[in-house]
Amino acid sequence: MRNATSILTFTLLAFLMPMLSLQGQTRLSMDDCFLIAANQNISVQQAENEIEIANIRKSSSKFALLPSLSYDLNHYFSFGKNIDPVTNSFAFEQFSGGEMGLRLRMNIFSGFKNLLAISENVHRQRSAEYAKSAVFLEVCFQIVDLFSSYMIIQENVKAVSGNIETLNNELEIIHEKIKIGRLTEYEAYAFEARLETEKAEMIRLNNESEIILQQLKELLNFQYDADVELQEVNNTELQDIIFLPIRKEEVVLQVMNNHPIIGQFEEELKVSEMVLKSANRAFYPSLRLGASVLSNYSVNIGQPIPNETMVMEQVFNNLGQYVSVGLSIPIFTQMQNLNKVREEKIRLHNTKLDLDETRNSLVSNTLQLYNTFIANREKYQITSNALEKNILSYELQEEKFRLGRISSVELLTARDILNESLSKFNQAKLSLYFSYQLLQLIETL
Repeated sequence: MRNATSILTFTLLAFLMPMLSLQGQTRLSMDDCFLIAANQNISVQQAENEIEIANIRKSSSKFALLPSLSYDLNHYFSFGKNIDPVTNSFAFEQFSGGEMGLRLRMNIFSGFKNLLAISENVHRQRSAEYAKSAVFLEVCFQIVDLFSSYMIIQENVKAVSGNIETLNNELEIIHEKIKIGRLTEYEAYAFEARLETEKAEMIRLNNESEIILQQLKELLNFQYDADVELQEVNNTELQDIIFLPIRKEEVVLQVMNNHPIIGQFEEELKVSEMVLKSANRAFYPSLRLGASVLSNYSVNIGQPIPNETMVMEQVFNNLGQYVSVGLSIPIFTQMQNLNKVREEKIRLHNTKLDLDETRNSLVSNTLQLYNTFIANREKYQITSNALEKNILSYELQEEKFRLGRISSVELLTARDILNESLSKFNQAKLSLYFSYQLLQLIETL
């Protein structure tokens, strides 16, 4: 039941994906990226192939319970002295002959190895399904991380763009004042230098944006030259997030009960148990049943023999049947069976240790996500208050500059403080939003 939600999600995504493609959408929201990744991400597709392989192996283990039926045909040529397969007498002439048979084989008892193989492959299939869900979840985490980095950069782009526009406006005013002699040319140098710095910063930010977009296109298995834009996130719910009660214990419990990586390792543990049981069954005797319908024929290829029997007549004349029962009891196998059991016990123990390690790592990662969310929530409130005060402070410094009470350097210093405060606020705002999205991902498993 725990995997039913993941299966339903993938089914819904597979249904909606063609609709998205038909629209030719290039401006993607975060949900759009989740949708596309579920169908196009290479790792997710490889995980889907592993499920198909597991299904094939499960089917093969079920068919292994059925008897096998084969038809064998062998033809040969004899030169010199040999025994005629039909007359069983020595023949000195050249002849060709053959034998054919229809054989039925069936394992009656082999220590229930076939049943254990079926159970093993059932658990392998479930493990593969959980693995696919875990891969998709990891891809979603990467998408959120890329969206977070991209949106933070875009906020910085807006801030730098605003600074460039403001600097240009102020430079126009300064140059007008220089013309009428109210200011010297030196007053413009600081603004011009800052303008060039902001332009260089804009180039850096745009380059980083392109790098992130390329990483996202790679994650979604897009062509490198695909025209992709990211839709701005709707962070209007931040006020609700600030006061949203989230309990650490509930988050950890939800993750431990529903995370697909736990399901994957639990199924791997069951596989190891089945393999160990199968190794123990090697000490059991095995019983086989066989049945055959056989015949043979020969044809002289030298001098013709009078009244030689036709091939088809020989086949029917030499027709024979037999039924066999085989019993195999392992007495001494050079310690191979015992050593195999010992080896599988060690592997079973290692699988248990892997499961414990995964649980510990998952708890640690979940707590880290939770603590990051709490820290981002507090940081958002602090930077919001700081920004309000820095805006008031800058407005006062700007008024002083217009009145000639402070220099341009002092105004730029005040602006640097405001820009830094705005940058910290925007980063805190987006970090809070995306850390909440990460919590939502693991809480809705």
